[in-house]
Amino acid sequence: MLILAYHRVNPGAKDGLSVSPEMLEAQLTHLRNRGWENVVLDELVASGDLMAQPGKFTITFDDEYRDNYTHAFPVLERLRLRATVYVSTAFVETGDCFPWVMRSINGREPHDDDRPLTWDHLHSMLRSGVFTVGSHTITHLLLSGLDRASAHR
Repeated sequence: MLILAYHRVNPGAKDGLSVSPEMLEAQLTHLRNRGWENVVLDELVASGDLMAQPGKFTITFDDEYRDNYTHAFPVLERLRLRATVYVSTAFVETGDCFPWVMRSINGREPHDDDRPLTWDHLHSMLRSGVFTVGSHTITHLLLSGLDRASAHR
C-alpha cells in the first residue's frame, strides 16, 4: 500500500508542503495508468484487512488548507479518485491560519488558500463522496509533548 500524504496544493507551489495542481494530477494519473487502485484509508481499516496491499494507494491531506478545496478537490473529481482530509477543528471553527503560516507570510494578509477550510467546504467535500474527513487534533499540538490526559483530549 502506498500512502500519498499531501498538505497543500497550489499553483505557486514553492515550499516543502506544496505541490501544484498539475503535479498532483500527474502523480495520480501516473499511478492510475499503471493499474494502481485508489482506496480510502478509513475504509481499509474498517475492513480489518490491514495486511500489505500491493497495487493500492490512498491519498491524504493534512491540515485542512483551503487550497485542498480550491485546487485538489477538482483534480480528484476529474480523475474520480477519493481521499481523506485530516482536520484540526479549532482552525476550522475560528477561520484563523496556522501560526506557522502567519510567520511564513511575513506580515502580509493571508491569501484565501492560506486559510483553513470552512464547515461549508467540508460538508461539500463529504457530500461529493470524494473526501472522507479524519481528526488531526483540535489545535494541532505536538502530541508527543503532552501528558497522557491532554493528548487523549
